[in-house]
Amino acid sequence: MTEVVADFGAMESYCGQTSSNAAQFDEAVQAAQVGTALSPIAFGILCQFLTPAAVAVQGAVLGAMTITSAAVRAGEGGVRACATSYRETDERIAVGFKGMA
Repeated sequence: MTEVVADFGAMESYCGQTSSNAAQFDEAVQAAQVGTALSPIAFGILCQFLTPAAVAVQGAVLGAMTITSAAVRAGEGGVRACATSYRETDERIAVGFKGMA
């Protein structure tokens, strides 16, 4: 028979680290939104045609970072729910076995 071991402490530690990572993504997005507005002549007069493309890429990157942050938070929520479910099930089963002893 195979033994299943769930390390609740490791799962909760993972959730804490993941939450921190998502917060760092959020902070980076906020900083980029504030500090990266491009002037129409950001690349000079001769290369001003590059500005719209750079703005489009910037928007795509910020969007991707926002989506990544949301995905990381969703993953954290899933692991946290799994850890809670494991813990509650383990405690409920342990009570049942104590009653048998």
